Amino acid sequence: MPPNWVIPNAQIDLALEYYHGGLFPKNHAFAFLWTKKAADVGYSIGLNNLGNFYFMGVGTEIDYTLAFKYMHEAMLMGETVSCSEIGYLYYHGLGTEKDIDKAIDIWETGASYGSAECMKYLNQIKTPGHC
Repeated sequence: MPPNWVIPNAQIDLALEYYHGGLFPKNHAFAFLWTKKAADVGYSIGLNNLGNFYFMGVGTEIDYTLAFKYMHEAMLMGETVSCSEIGYLYYHGLGTEKDIDKAIDIWETGASYGSAECMKYLNQIKTPGHC
């Protein structure tokens, strides 16, 4: 196996172990590092997770612009889980211009692919004090 060969899903598994403190002691800096390695090779789950880390400030500073960038890229690659998150960012204007119509369109697309989170957001916006 060549030394440059990467297995991004294994990198994500390792990142999750560090994030949750499973096989290794909890270490968010290592979780961020391994997630970034998976994202850097264009692995859609890595891109989405990296965006979430920027959104929550896990192993890094909170940066909504980078959160949007990475999650949006994952969404364009077909990660339906990213639809709920990108919709949320549009809805609240975090890391991007606030655009409620675009948020709803994205949530509807995600819901059409079976995203329970997107369905939840669509139901919430119909009630007072939503999202």
